[in-house]
Amino acid sequence: MMQSDLEKDMEGELTNDQLDFSQPWHFSDVVLKVEEERFHVHRSILAMWSPVFSRMFTSEFSEKTAAEVPLPEKNVSEITEMLLVIYPTSAKEIDDKNCSFLLNLAREYMMKKLTEKCEEFLMDKLSSQGYISYQCLDLLVTAQSYNLERLQEECIIKARELNCWELKECDKTVDEISSPNYRKLVDGIMQRMENEITLLRSKKSQAMLQLGNIEQFASRASEEFEEIVSLLMQVATRDQLLGDPQYTRKLNSLDAKINSMSYTKAPFAKFQYPLRDLKSELERISNSIRFLKKE
Repeated sequence: MMQSDLEKDMEGELTNDQLDFSQPWHFSDVVLKVEEERFHVHRSILAMWSPVFSRMFTSEFSEKTAAEVPLPEKNVSEITEMLLVIYPTSAKEIDDKNCSFLLNLAREYMMKKLTEKCEEFLMDKLSSQGYISYQCLDLLVTAQSYNLERLQEECIIKARELNCWELKECDKTVDEISSPNYRKLVDGIMQRMENEITLLRSKKSQAMLQLGNIEQFASRASEEFEEIVSLLMQVATRDQLLGDPQYTRKLNSLDAKINSMSYTKAPFAKFQYPLRDLKSELERISNSIRFLKKE
């Protein structure tokens, strides 16, 4: 079945995110007067979104049969945004520019679904990667003002990750946080700190255990190093040992044994400096272990 030109025009109009409310359209049956402008809208749509409008159009109020309903002290651009968001044929979304005043309008007209849409937008914003962590406190204050319970809980969870410096930078905002939420926030921070301390203690225990193992390896390495130096010294100074039986007694320290290499023939004389470097490295490791154990 082919569509008429009128039906095609109407379909295009109804799927546009910039609906024209300035003229009667598609069975519109009431006019909202805002400032000096008039919005041709549908009672059924307003009533579905708002119990305030629902009572207005169904109870014994003058607006029940009035063709025109004034909305005093309302802003034209704000009402336009509200209508574009609530009309199912519009593609208008909640954004940073309209969220704040839409929350105010939703509260005034008891539009629960609009409040939920705003809350959903703010929760997505809170979880976005580009969101600065301490801004969750400002969002928490907003959530309190409009009784956005899910957003409050998410903001408190985020705020528990803040450090002391970040909290101090937000002193004025912190003062606006309600007592119940502040207690939840502080309790969460304390719990986080306790968990971190427990984790640090566990890591310290593991580190001390590993340090003990390293100490054993270092001690064993030092002993084996001394044995290797003694063997090298005996081989390198074999002629001296044959000529002087008391020679080994003179070499009663590790340093003396290493130094004795300089008086031997090649290739043993070349071992002196690498052995000194290795001895210094082993001593450095042992000193570092003793220092860490004191800490």
